[in-house]
Amino acid sequence: MFVCFFSYDLIPTFLICFEVLQNQALQSEQEKQESNRTKRAALQQTAHFKAKVSKLRAKASQPLAENEEAAEEKSQSETWAIRYKQKNRGVTAKFEQHVRCALATGATARQVTDILLLDANYLFEPSKATIFCDSMPQLRWVQTQREGLGLESYIYSFMRIAGAARVLQWGFDETTLDGVSVLNQWAMLEFEVAEGGGGVGVQGVTIVTLECAGVLPCGLAVEVVEHIELSWARGQAAVEALRAELGPDLADQLCPIVAGGVNLHKLFGVMHDTCHAANLVASLMVDLQQRKKREFLSDEVWELVTPQSKAIFNFLCGNHTRNLPIDRFNKLYDKWLEEILGPAMREAKTGAAVRLECNGIQFLRTVCRLTHTGSQQYAKGDGDAFKDYLEANYPNVTSAKVNRAETSKRQDWSVEASYDIYPLLEPLMAYTVGTLLQEANLLRDSLLVTLESLHFEAYVHVNAIMWRVVFKELRGLTNSLRQRD
Repeated sequence: MFVCFFSYDLIPTFLICFEVLQNQALQSEQEKQESNRTKRAALQQTAHFKAKVSKLRAKASQPLAENEEAAEEKSQSETWAIRYKQKNRGVTAKFEQHVRCALATGATARQVTDILLLDANYLFEPSKATIFCDSMPQLRWVQTQREGLGLESYIYSFMRIAGAARVLQWGFDETTLDGVSVLNQWAMLEFEVAEGGGGVGVQGVTIVTLECAGVLPCGLAVEVVEHIELSWARGQAAVEALRAELGPDLADQLCPIVAGGVNLHKLFGVMHDTCHAANLVASLMVDLQQRKKREFLSDEVWELVTPQSKAIFNFLCGNHTRNLPIDRFNKLYDKWLEEILGPAMREAKTGAAVRLECNGIQFLRTVCRLTHTGSQQYAKGDGDAFKDYLEANYPNVTSAKVNRAETSKRQDWSVEASYDIYPLLEPLMAYTVGTLLQEANLLRDSLLVTLESLHFEAYVHVNAIMWRVVFKELRGLTNSLRQRD
């Protein structure tokens, strides 16, 4: 028999225990509800991902186009589309490449844009032509592609240098454009027989342009050499980055590196013009090449190299060199003319509206300005009138070959122009005498005074003979691309 003894003194204790048990049960129920909510959310997320994966699998299992018309539209879109369907992706890489190829032909950005619009209207039906023309980028975008094209060409040049066995001849020319010093670089590369080469007349040899009007910090020789060294270092870094992008399977096939890649130690000859700054740059480049070669071979191997193998050729530019005798002749002629006619010419200018100078080049310029017709015809000249005079009085003589004056030409312009001017001396004398009664003309009257002197006629005669006998053929030999020519 069970006997329970109950006391009212235990009631507070029972109430406390009941409250604790009730709180524990409530907390357990809340935790259970929270767990259930978490499980439901996870199940919903899993179901969402399963549905998305199912859609992707279904889309991947479908054909690329449901019918032939959709397939044709897709094919045409991939062929001539200018922009990607996603607006934030911009112009397609294929169209960008096509524009750069068009610019590589020498056409301007405006010409390329106009040609693309004309071709679209000719090749496509009206609806597709409208889409193409509306999608065309602005002219400014086409202009920026020329910069990209230049960078591509820059990389291609360094790729050829990296794969060349040696640089037979490296040349440079520093000049100034609009007050800014710029530099041109080019190189004649020799490749191993297995690699082939360029088709410049000798198998395995080609010529590349490294830099055209590259901006220099200044025209000092030391700064020019530092710029050259930096440009070659950038070329080596660009080739290495390209090889890393190609991967080990394609790097040696498409972008091989021979003898260290883009390195100045490959230089076998330096070519430059005849000015003092260029001569100094060439000397510094020879020293730099020797240092680079020592670094490439190591000090121990460098000491074993013969002096013949260490030597590097230092050439003067043929186009500049062949003009040095002409330049010297003109200076000596002007000095001699000043001694003979200087006082008389200065006296003749006193109180007269004529411009007289003891200068053979200036005499040729005066003839060109007076007689030239066509493009850049001198406003104060008698080009058209003298042309009519020749047709009426000297039908077998023409002034068509006479330009206004030399424009960015070398010193041999004087002998070339003299060859064309010499047959005009007699007609010019008769023409200028016959126009004395007309209104005064400074150019024509000054030319008449100099034409009356045999000294200038002798100058033109000697120049004409030298052009025909020596310098015309020498110019052709200097600029020949093939040895056998």
